[in-house]
Amino acid sequence: MNRTATTLLTSILLTALIAGCGPSPLLKGHEAFHDGDYKMAAAQWTPLAESGSVHAQHNLGVLNKTLGDYEAAAFWWEQAASREFFPSMLELGALDLAAGEPDEAEAHYRRAARWGSSDAVAVLEALEKPVPSADLLWSKERLEMQRRNRIRELGRTDAGKFDPDEFLNRKLDYYAALVEDD
Repeated sequence: MNRTATTLLTSILLTALIAGCGPSPLLKGHEAFHDGDYKMAAAQWTPLAESGSVHAQHNLGVLNKTLGDYEAAAFWWEQAASREFFPSMLELGALDLAAGEPDEAEAHYRRAARWGSSDAVAVLEALEKPVPSADLLWSKERLEMQRRNRIRELGRTDAGKFDPDEFLNRKLDYYAALVEDD
């Protein structure tokens, strides 16, 4: 792929990105929630939550807690927590403590602490419970470092220097090969 094609592809991608700018449903839901329009917030977040957005799931939990529906709040927080979103783990722990279920609460706080939540660590310390290491966070960071190193290697030239054009060319060749295989 030559430099002109790379420039054209880059400009197309930037145009598409800029055209997609504007308030997202997640942001619109935040604005509605803070304005007290809970119905609009739910309307914005529910489709996102149902499609797997942990942020929307967590926000629906907060919305339902605000409305006093702790069962619905727990449902949405469990959805987000199952995808390792530790703010939802913290909320579930708080619900369990309020319900007089300290063992369940401790389990949520321990899991959040393993993801590096300093709030979970503080709660466990206050409860005089053992604090686990942040092993899940460390594993994720290690995988991310490996991914970044692999991306850097894709963009290296024979001289060993990183070339963004070379990186883009190799990525496009890779995806073109995938399409040809289909």
